[in-house]
Amino acid sequence: MNTIVRWPQFVRKSLKTATISALVIMMLIINSMPSHAHPHLAMASPSKAEDVLRDYVKLMDKQGWNQISSYWVSRLRPDFEAFLTDSQNQASATGLFNIQSARLVELKRLPADIVEAYVNLDSYVSEFGNAQVFYIGINYKVKQEDKYHYNGANYRLATLVHEEGQWRLVEFSNAPVENLVTDLQGFGSVAESAALKADKAHRKGLFINPAGKILEDLRTNDKNKQPQQLKP
Repeated sequence: MNTIVRWPQFVRKSLKTATISALVIMMLIINSMPSHAHPHLAMASPSKAEDVLRDYVKLMDKQGWNQISSYWVSRLRPDFEAFLTDSQNQASATGLFNIQSARLVELKRLPADIVEAYVNLDSYVSEFGNAQVFYIGINYKVKQEDKYHYNGANYRLATLVHEEGQWRLVEFSNAPVENLVTDLQGFGSVAESAALKADKAHRKGLFINPAGKILEDLRTNDKNKQPQQLKP
């Protein structure tokens, strides 16, 4: 007996099978592509602000300067790109170019009532809809210690906002370690205790590292006790 083939039904099944196979192959290709093929997608994956911070510090450690501006809000990126493309900054190891390695050692999110003395949180919430502030410790190894970076744990206030569906930095400043410890927001670590001594000196215009070495003496100048915004 000859088998009767119902061609419309057979064609539909064949097309469905081919479509599924094509989709499977496409997904395998996409998943096997290296991450560097899509540099801007790296910022889309972290769903939490603290994950963005971890990635940001890893990028500093790898000295991925060509990507670092993408971690900042759009209105600040041109300033970063101008700084990073300035050959003089590279030659003099200014700012980020002074960093040889970076490792995140401590991180905590601070409550709004604590940070309002240091960050204009209401303004960022009004502009972006959401903002979070973190107290973090980064262990740096630098080419030359200065008032912006020293070897060992450096403490920062990092403010992130939600822009275009992604968490991005809008501020990255020296942390008021003494104030945060007084407000019971510290980590209680040995590294923080050493940084506390440096922070107390900084408030008087004397920049030292945790070992007490003088990095810069500005005690005759005007003293600003607010957290100092860092150079890129």
